[in-house]
Amino acid sequence: MDTREMIATVSHSAAVSVVSLDSAATIDAAALAERFARLRALIRDLGSAVIAYSGGVDSTLVLKVAHDELGERAIGVTAVSPSLPSGELEEAGEVARRIGAGWVTIETAEVDDPRYQANTEARCYFCKTEVYGELTAYARAHGFAHVADGLNTDDLTDRRPGRRAAEEHGVRSPLAEVALSKAEVREISRRLNLPTWDKPSLACLSSRIPYGIPVTREVLVQIDRAEQVVRRLGIRQVRVRHHGRLARIEVQAGDLAALVAHRETIARALHELGYLYVTIDLDGYRMGSLNEAALRELLNAVSSGAITTDEALAHLRDWPYENLGYARIDHHRTLRKGAPEVVFCEGKTPEQAAEIFARLVGQNGRAMATRASEAHANAIRERLLAAQYHPQGRVVIASGATPLSEDCRSFILVATGGTADLPVAEEAALTIEFNGRRAERLYDVGVAGVHRLLDQRTLLAGAAVVVAVAGMDGALPGVIAGLVACPVIAVPTSVGYGTGLGGVAALMNMLNACAPGIAVVNIDNGFGAGYLASIIARQRVQIAT
Repeated sequence: MDTREMIATVSHSAAVSVVSLDSAATIDAAALAERFARLRALIRDLGSAVIAYSGGVDSTLVLKVAHDELGERAIGVTAVSPSLPSGELEEAGEVARRIGAGWVTIETAEVDDPRYQANTEARCYFCKTEVYGELTAYARAHGFAHVADGLNTDDLTDRRPGRRAAEEHGVRSPLAEVALSKAEVREISRRLNLPTWDKPSLACLSSRIPYGIPVTREVLVQIDRAEQVVRRLGIRQVRVRHHGRLARIEVQAGDLAALVAHRETIARALHELGYLYVTIDLDGYRMGSLNEAALRELLNAVSSGAITTDEALAHLRDWPYENLGYARIDHHRTLRKGAPEVVFCEGKTPEQAAEIFARLVGQNGRAMATRASEAHANAIRERLLAAQYHPQGRVVIASGATPLSEDCRSFILVATGGTADLPVAEEAALTIEFNGRRAERLYDVGVAGVHRLLDQRTLLAGAAVVVAVAGMDGALPGVIAGLVACPVIAVPTSVGYGTGLGGVAALMNMLNACAPGIAVVNIDNGFGAGYLASIIARQRVQIAT
């Protein structure tokens, strides 16, 4: 199918149900068509390109679109080395011929690099440095303007040192640049009748070797032959993790029964290949499991005193964040705080905010941006059509929020003194909802008409936390704190006249409130109040249960 026909087909239905090897998801068809149209336009604008083509689902789609849009000005180039699993080269060539695209192979020598052989956490970097160096040299020699790979947004969730090599060589990642996930890549590939649409994820054979165990040609051959033994049983997704004389076999959960049923045949064959012990990993196949194992080993080493904390930090220096040059994205914040980093848009260009936002979505499946102008929001929505802009709160949210708490009493009440306080209050309420809590809104109940507040005492009494937002004299939080047993978070706003000093008067009044149980955040800091309220509400539920 031509890519233009595919857009019309995808746009025809409201939603596409995808069941793939990676996940089950329902994809908005209009959003998918929009991203695919942007993918075509992006690749067309490259003018000419060498595609880093492995024959996997991602690079095959990039090659297909590049061939349709650029014709002979695009070519697939496959890097051949001992780390390429058996049969992959032949399959890649067959698929390229089916597409009609140009295709060549080049020999790479990363396996002969002592730094690669040492198999540190930077192994992928040394590999990709060799591969992208050869690809860019090929591109220059043959007049191609760009090199492009098959990175998608799901790939951003695993540790990939090779991405730094791609950035150093100026390699483009069209799928990630238009925010296509693995499931979306598979669905587009299916509709284009590409035979790779349901192909299991591919990784080089060296990824089966834990860090610290040297990579040799002999070990790569041993792993490759072991995996062929399992694949001959009809099991497509398999990893034989090499632990010296022990082989640990990972397959998907649905294939475990078949693996057990043939355990004697598998064990005998792997013994003949030189493995003394053959085990089955009951956790099943999972991408990045050796990264997980390496982190466990590192933590155990610190616990036992084998290495110091400073030495561990040196190992982890590239793990917790992603360096974009102008920003270091804290991808581990979800582990520490229970919610991902939030983009503060003021002071950032729309393009910077959009790039950071897209990377956070790729890592966490969701993201939030505050103090977003319309220009910021438009730039983000160009990258992620599903992102929603809430202009009153100046907040952008993508991919929904954490599921709301089932505890019906665990709601957070956001109250304002006046309607002019709504921008700050909405920032707080949207933050609360993004963090998985239920927000109730009670607006325009300031002390100038205190009966409006007193009329809502039942609602006040049911709240786990109250966020009280007020400008002018800032009296509302003190009044509420005198009526409720729960914590009150006071938010002064810059609403008011001259001697209000842009919210300073309200801030000082809240800091000097007589009623106990009040915490005060900075002027107009709705996000800070909503975040703190979410933490308090979550801990109240944990204590109760």
